[in-house]
Amino acid sequence: MMELQDKSMCVGCGACVQRCSLNCISLQLDEEGFYYPSVITERCIECGKCERVCPSINSLNNSSNGIKDVWCVKNIDNEIRFNSSSGGVFSAIAEYIISENGVIFGVSMSDDCKSAEHIAVQSLEALTRLRGSQYLQSNMGNAYLLAKEYLQQGRKVLFSGTPCQIKGLKLYLNKEFENLICLEVICHGVTSQKLWAKYVDFLQIKLKAKISNVSFRSKKYGWKDLSTKYSCLLYTSPSPRDRTRSRMPSSA
Repeated sequence: MMELQDKSMCVGCGACVQRCSLNCISLQLDEEGFYYPSVITERCIECGKCERVCPSINSLNNSSNGIKDVWCVKNIDNEIRFNSSSGGVFSAIAEYIISENGVIFGVSMSDDCKSAEHIAVQSLEALTRLRGSQYLQSNMGNAYLLAKEYLQQGRKVLFSGTPCQIKGLKLYLNKEFENLICLEVICHGVTSQKLWAKYVDFLQIKLKAKISNVSFRSKKYGWKDLSTKYSCLLYTSPSPRDRTRSRMPSSA
């Protein structure tokens, strides 16, 4: 049965959920607003599959010989860089994968902007949903399962996520795929989803508008003075309206 002695060790990647063939595990938000597996004990047969894919209790058999090259790169498209969190490298790689009939997995904000979720996109138009950092714990859904299906079909897959999510993916796959490219996002913690949802509700009441999009690292005030930008739809008017309501330090 999926159970960690220290609950804080769970990263909420959902690998255990997608590995369970009896569907007796689900991810639920705990009282603090973080994902944690919930097990239907009566259905569990103690097969141990869920434990074998947990990134918190397993190590990877890494066949590489350490770091081979280090590159400092940026996207040459100024608009893409401006709408990305940093150098827009993700977009450049993703565009190549799409041109090769590949599939991109990344994080998008939900329609109500109260949560984040891993989704798969296969077009340049849809790629815009994955640009920029989403400072929330993403709901993985069945992303690992879908990625495996595409990989087995021989399609190229680009999978972006935090290091623990990438580790969960590789443990779930349990084999190397030459057509898989992983992009790990440097992570130092995520925000409580319940707290963020309450903040969105607060903003919508204060602004008398519906939050339709969030840019956590907007460069409206320049690259060295990042801010959080909210795109709103006023309740009294159908026309879109942008507001920048909070500022972030340049080191964020």
